[in-house]
Amino acid sequence: MGGVRLGGSRLQWLVLAQLVLLVVAFLLGRASVQRAEASEGGQPTPSSAGRGSVEALASANGAASAAGQAGASTPPPTSASAGGALPVRPEPTPVSAAEQALRDPRNVYTLKVADYVYNESSVRLAQDAARYLVESAGLPACLVQKGTRVYLLVGAAPRQVDLDDLGRTVRQLKGPPPISKPGEFHDAYVEKIDKVFQRK
Repeated sequence: MGGVRLGGSRLQWLVLAQLVLLVVAFLLGRASVQRAEASEGGQPTPSSAGRGSVEALASANGAASAAGQAGASTPPPTSASAGGALPVRPEPTPVSAAEQALRDPRNVYTLKVADYVYNESSVRLAQDAARYLVESAGLPACLVQKGTRVYLLVGAAPRQVDLDDLGRTVRQLKGPPPISKPGEFHDAYVEKIDKVFQRK
């Protein structure tokens, strides 16, 4: 009987030791992940909440790829490097049609629809506007970051005149709901792609 008790006691100690090891391994894993995130250099991100907001942009840019094929030749974004597109992503992702058009060396001009400061609240506004232009208006829009600015761009073409019709359409649009302000994008203008987007 004493031997049975001793065996049960050893088993309990073994189970307890395994649980302690699991907890320690979990805590070490979390600490190493936090260190890795802290050691990542590069562009400032608007906080962990902002990172989620910026990642939401990916879906708007992804939708832009489908819409981009309908309008003037145009493509969207992937990484937030010095002139890359938003959002910052840890893995390679497909490039939208809107960004592909911007990267195409034959295209020289784009429509610069809006210009935002790169911070959490401005990125949210930019995402709403891009999503609206892609999903509601069916335009080849995308957001790109260059330095501390975020640009909402629509279309890409070799000549300025190629963007005339698209420019008229954008300038006459209402803004995104719930306000739907008339002429929200009235000051959209043609800009050289290389001024607002760093091609790679």
